[in-house]
Amino acid sequence: MIALDGFENDACVPTVDFEYPEDGDAEPVVTRDRWTEAPLYGREGGRMSPVEFSTLLAGWCEKHHFSNQRAAAAELGVSYGTLCGWLSRVRGLPCRLTREAVLRRMRGGCEPVAEASPSEVAAACKIWRAKNGLSQVQAAGLLKWPPSMFRSIEAMTGRMTPLAVDEILHQIRQPVNAEELAVIKQRQRPVEPGVVAERLRQWRRAHRLNRRQAADALKAMGFATTDRTVWVWETERMLPNRPLALLEKLAEKPPKTEPRREEIGLRFGKQLREWRRMRGLNQREALAILGEGGDQAKVSDWERGKMVPRNMGELLAKMEAAK
Repeated sequence: MIALDGFENDACVPTVDFEYPEDGDAEPVVTRDRWTEAPLYGREGGRMSPVEFSTLLAGWCEKHHFSNQRAAAAELGVSYGTLCGWLSRVRGLPCRLTREAVLRRMRGGCEPVAEASPSEVAAACKIWRAKNGLSQVQAAGLLKWPPSMFRSIEAMTGRMTPLAVDEILHQIRQPVNAEELAVIKQRQRPVEPGVVAERLRQWRRAHRLNRRQAADALKAMGFATTDRTVWVWETERMLPNRPLALLEKLAEKPPKTEPRREEIGLRFGKQLREWRRMRGLNQREALAILGEGGDQAKVSDWERGKMVPRNMGELLAKMEAAK
């Protein structure tokens, strides 16, 4: 990278476009040393490779003539090891908010990093949303963030760097563009979360599924779901990515799914407990009759579903024969 004074971005790329003429051809016009301005700091932190990020950092350090990397790290508000990792590409890319904070500080000077706890950041985001009358998805769209990132900030899940906290507070303190706000609010949802929640509850009850079984059935239908996903949808905390497709699938019967290992363990544990109590055995005696080594803690783990024996079929056969 070559830096020249007088250019807005202080980063230019020399280009030479020249081809040697063939015999008898007219000599072409040579475009030599044509300087084209390459965007340096004025780009989004979400679209950047580790090579680009480390190149920008190195150019910024060179431009400001830092005597050593410790001074540059102190100016950016990061540790010396972090800056060295970014420059050598050992640490890879930082999170999106940290990248945007670094680029902003490289563009417009390095002010003191704002400090706040996760609860204070979450409260500030909720107050900002309420002031502008936005949902979490609408707020994320206005800030050009992924909705999942905004939800995690308000839910205080995940760890945020000091620069990420500084960037969040900086962005929500900026004046809101009235035109963008109006466009965001005019976007209609394809379906309301309450409709999906009620239809999902009805589908579960009609087919006698708990949330774990419903998650397995929906996963077999092509939806990336977990137990928590079903709970989030039913409590209207989040709208599915494909709500109309989900409602269409909820009109069908759930496919048969294999029971989870936890369910198999609980089922075996219940059978073992009933068999042991019917014969009046304690856990040590039951272990001896089944011909298994170890202490009674093994039987306790089996009955509580904490462990599933590898020879469960053999144990069931022995229990049936000992009745």
